[in-house]
Amino acid sequence: MFRTLKSSDWFSADGFPIAVLRREPQEAFPLHNHDFAEVVLVTKGRGQHAVGRQALPLSAGDVFVIGGSQAHAYRNLESLHLINILFQPERLRLQLGDLAQLPGYHALFALEPAWRRRHQFKSRLHLAPRDLGRGLELVDQLDAELQRRAPGFGCLATA
Repeated sequence: MFRTLKSSDWFSADGFPIAVLRREPQEAFPLHNHDFAEVVLVTKGRGQHAVGRQALPLSAGDVFVIGGSQAHAYRNLESLHLINILFQPERLRLQLGDLAQLPGYHALFALEPAWRRRHQFKSRLHLAPRDLGRGLELVDQLDAELQRRAPGFGCLATA
């Protein structure tokens, strides 16, 4: 069964275009797409991420981006935990400045999606345990800003 997820079900009622969703554990999720993008950070366990007709292996430290229109599903899960950073790029109004010149930005948002399609995920981005820990700290900071919603949170969360 195929589902299209709506942003109104996942983002705050105030319309801010970033949300953090922790799946601990991630349950099997049928084939779906959505009207937002997401950065996925696998924090624990194993499983498969079905994209199109491919079933791609997942393990702790994997990081990837899913565009909104990309149909995908999670299957064959073994205590898989992940964090989704949901965002609506067209609503963020980002001024990238020199951000797009950073190798990590280009690798995550441009190279990795193309390599995944061409190389059956062999060129996926994978964080070493130390880097995964730092990534989790950054996600916790983002999540705290989104929860507090103090004045200026939008600027801080976007940054």
